Amino acid sequence: MRRSSLFVALATVIAIGCKKKGETPPPPEPTPATPTVRVQVISVDPSVVEVGQPFAAQIFGSGFQEGAEVLFGTIRIAAVERYDSNTLEVSSPPLPAGTHDVTVKNADGTSHTLRNAVAVRARTTPPPDPTAGLSCDAITINFDFDSSSLTPVARGVLSENLLCFTTGGGTVRIEGHSDERGTTAYNLALGQRRADTIQRWMATQGVPASRLKTVSWGEERPADSGHNEAAWARNRRADISAPRQ
Repeated sequence: MRRSSLFVALATVIAIGCKKKGETPPPPEPTPATPTVRVQVISVDPSVVEVGQPFAAQIFGSGFQEGAEVLFGTIRIAAVERYDSNTLEVSSPPLPAGTHDVTVKNADGTSHTLRNAVAVRARTTPPPDPTAGLSCDAITINFDFDSSSLTPVARGVLSENLLCFTTGGGTVRIEGHSDERGTTAYNLALGQRRADTIQRWMATQGVPASRLKTVSWGEERPADSGHNEAAWARNRRADISAPRQ
């Protein structure tokens, strides 16, 4: 009996020891590493500016720190504002013509350069308008009674405004008119002959036929609503519109 009790006690001790040996504590969770953000310049807006003019710009990228320094080429920009780690706002003095690299230097010594990020171009002056001073959208040609022939005065008006028709690529619209005397059909035909006469004259001056459009209104759209010779003389006409594009 004593021997049996000793055996039971010994078995209990062994079982407890084995159980404690198997309960290994779990390893501690690894501390996540803080990601390193690399400074990088991706783009500049605007990327094209005019020579001799100061300008404001935004620089987009990553890893921009407080106190970051900005250089356009070799020119250090004094006015730099950090909006966030991805955006800097700068006010640049006038830059010389050409292309300029943009460099961002952080206070910790890291930097990045975007090559040819800003183009500075000379101001382009548009060529003078050859039709300046001409009323290209409202030219009136008058005709004699019951005639579709160009008078010397009419030819002079057309020649004075020739650049309205030969420059640009827009449509030249020619509208023929007549006075109120005569039938509707006759006046429509007369107005069309007047428009066609001007169209042929323009074709001889090199205006492409594809740009010329004619129409007749006959007596339907008088310039003067009177019923006398002065009103009829004003209504015997063709109106030309050659708007600039």
